[in-house]
Amino acid sequence: MKSIFILGLFAFLISCSSDDDGNVTQTPQSFEEITAEYISSLEAVMGDGVITATNDAGLVWTSGTIVLYKTDSGRFGKFKVLNIDPSDNYSMVIEAETYNEDGTRYTFDEFLEIRGTFFLDLDEMTIGENSLEPNDFWWFRPDATTTLLDPLNGAVFTEWNP
Repeated sequence: MKSIFILGLFAFLISCSSDDDGNVTQTPQSFEEITAEYISSLEAVMGDGVITATNDAGLVWTSGTIVLYKTDSGRFGKFKVLNIDPSDNYSMVIEAETYNEDGTRYTFDEFLEIRGTFFLDLDEMTIGENSLEPNDFWWFRPDATTTLLDPLNGAVFTEWNP
């Protein structure tokens, strides 16, 4: 019985992390559980390099892929891929939420479609055709099979797995 308790305690502890004040927080297990505070704790692993979503082997990102970000305006957020449609120039549909500095919701869209070669501002959830500012990324198609998330204007991103 004691060994079962110890194993359970160990499993709980490895699923936790601590913040800068040493407070233990539970690691989220789903998109819905991810908070602004948790996203900000991962800022150090976010980057401004391009992220491959599709390639000549097919979809790299599938339904359910989660991406965490910090926008060009300094707001943290998350999006979940709902669909990428190869028959429609690899358009991507996402559910996205961007937070205020205090962790409250700034913007939210439960069904935002970004067509291939378009730009997205994650602060305002607006899509642009040819403007680089104030967009956070370019949904870039350099060839017939490759689709990239190309960060813009200082926005940073990381893929996340529970």
